[in-house]
Parts: sequence; structure tokens; C-alpha cells
Amino acid sequence: MICPCCGREFQAKGNGKYCESCRHRILDEYTKWRRMKTRKKLKKCIVCGRPLEHYTSPYVCSHECGNIARNILHTEKQRLSRQANKQWKEKMCYGNGKEQPAPRRKLKKPLSPLGLDIEQAKLHHMDYPTWMNSKERKEWKAQCT
Repeated sequence: MICPCCGREFQAKGNGKYCESCRHRILDEYTKWRRMKTRKKLKKCIVCGRPLEHYTSPYVCSHECGNIARNILHTEKQRLSRQANKQWKEKMCYGNGKEQPAPRRKLKKPLSPLGLDIEQAKLHHMDYPTWMNSKERKEWKAQCT
């Protein structure tokens, strides 16, 4: 494949349009410009090296160079985002390598009296009406004795 920036032939990785040297050069120059305390308009284009004269962008000379720079910067941002997401998933996984987040403990709210009766019925493997009948019988027997 031929690089649109420098015109050299290179082996593309995946869907890559630009050679590694051009990509790194553009990213480095853009990063230097971003880290300047006062961002002034650069003297030459970060993509092709031509002097910046009439174009409004502070770091590219034309619309075409702007598209190239935007493609490279967007691709790098996506790559870093995927890398951060992968690290986050690894941090949140179990030790077995599966991509399952650690289970969160559910906070139980205090149950109402009805909810307590339903829980007791489930514990004794009964449905709610049967449990209430047996509970009422036990209470009645306790009152009679």
C-alpha cells in the first residue's frame, strides 16, 4: 500500500492507510503543539511540512491535510480508548480470565411483616396461604394452653 502523506510503499496492518513513520511524526508534532503553554499557530504544517499561510487551522495547511491529521488523531484516540477499556475489564474480572465483572452484593432492605411471612413460608417450603394457616393454628394452640 502507498502512504498518502509521503508516497512511500509500506505493509499495512489491518485497515491502516498511513505508514508508521508518518503516523508517529504527525502524532508527535500534534502532541508538542498541544503541550505548549500558549498555543500559537505553527509555522509549518504537521502533515506535509508546507508553510501555514492562509488556512485558519493552527497546525495544518489545507482541508486535505486536516482530514489526514483528523483520521490519524481519531484512530489513536480510539486505540487508547480500547486499551483503557481492556485494562478496566481485566481489573474488574475474576482471576479465571473470564470477562465477567465481580458480583455486587445486593443491599437488602428491611422486610415488611408481610414480606417476613413470605420469606418464612419459602424457608419451610410452603406457599403463603398454607404457612399462614399453620401459623394461625400454632398461635391459637399457644393461646389455649
